[in-house]
Amino acid sequence: MFPWNGLNLVDSTYREPKAEIRARLLSGFKEIYASWKTTLESQLNEEYYLALWMYEQRISRSEIVCAIGDKIDYYENLFVDNSKAISRHNPFVQHFNSELVWTPKIDEDEYVESLLDWQGDYKFESQRLQDQRLLRKLRNGSYRSFNFEHADGDKDRVFFVPVGTIWIGK
Repeated sequence: MFPWNGLNLVDSTYREPKAEIRARLLSGFKEIYASWKTTLESQLNEEYYLALWMYEQRISRSEIVCAIGDKIDYYENLFVDNSKAISRHNPFVQHFNSELVWTPKIDEDEYVESLLDWQGDYKFESQRLQDQRLLRKLRNGSYRSFNFEHADGDKDRVFFVPVGTIWIGK
């Protein structure tokens, strides 16, 4: 959650919050969502998108998202449906009661091919080898991918690797 999610100055990972901190985060999300919804309904005279994005396995990435105008369609279609999660227990329903309708989506990490295939100098040779192994795995795997073109005309590809479930609550 911003502003703390960008504090990683070295290439390390942080543990996800547990128990009390997780409960405080959920309470904060509930309070903020309710406040934003009330404000939007009373002061905005146009359609809007307001949703909780709750990352089941990576709650620290969770956020409240609001959009208006042409950005609504973008956020409505940003994630891929997760039909496997429908029968699973949603861990957020209990905390938010029945106030929200939850839709499961796939939480994916994105890898840009040109960044993994970088030919420049690496600080550590082990990092270059790790990137090459990952790129081979992505190219040989059955991961969802998307071809795109950079502003300078260079063609590239992004791979999407599923890592869990995002529950979208509205």
